[in-house]
Amino acid sequence: MSKFKVIIQTVVISLTFFVILFIISSENLFTNQLGFKIESLHVFIALIPLVIWLIVSGKLKEIKGPGGIGLSMRDEVQKPVSPDLTETTLKIDKAIVREKGGLDELRSRISQVHPTTLSFVVGKKEYYGQWAIGEYIRELGEYPKFRFILFTDAKGKFKGCMKVSDYKNLLQTSDVVEMIESGRILNDDRVIRNSVQITSTNKQALIEMDRVNVNMLAVVDHKDKFIGVITQDEIVRNIITKVLREA
Repeated sequence: MSKFKVIIQTVVISLTFFVILFIISSENLFTNQLGFKIESLHVFIALIPLVIWLIVSGKLKEIKGPGGIGLSMRDEVQKPVSPDLTETTLKIDKAIVREKGGLDELRSRISQVHPTTLSFVVGKKEYYGQWAIGEYIRELGEYPKFRFILFTDAKGKFKGCMKVSDYKNLLQTSDVVEMIESGRILNDDRVIRNSVQITSTNKQALIEMDRVNVNMLAVVDHKDKFIGVITQDEIVRNIITKVLREA
């Protein structure tokens, strides 16, 4: 994603907010009288996505808005990132799906921990099986919070992650076992390889997204252990929600 496209998308989002606020603020939209009232607050809120981009790009040094909103938004941009969820990771146990009754044990384990992530160790040889992976994906698919496939090194450090939907497509068309064993899985364009520390600010995360031309980053702890995922939309939405609460 080029910086030019980011600017265009940001402007479009701001204009969309403005139109929505314009309609909402109409006092008599559904009456015979057409009266529209746009407050300066509405204009400022509509421009929030654009202002956020200006802050991140360093083009805006000072923010002023009605009711101290500008200061509030600046503070939110400087706050640490906060992924929507802390991942509960499940690792594949070959015995579960290869021994008699293994699937029942798998279902029992899943129902107890409600995992959001299925983890694989990149480079691990002769451990994973295509059929076993398929069974895990099938069983986990019953749980809405199951969102990511995680790839780590032998020490559990983050190497990459992938959306479950993308992984399912890959599972149908490729030998994922070979890809995991060889490490080729990390070369797939659908794998999220870039990350930020949990102590990073929203601004730092947005700058990193802009630098590597992505709209999603993994969040890791100080030991590079996977915590969750943060998206550009989530950061902007969280900031807007905070500002609206204080408006």
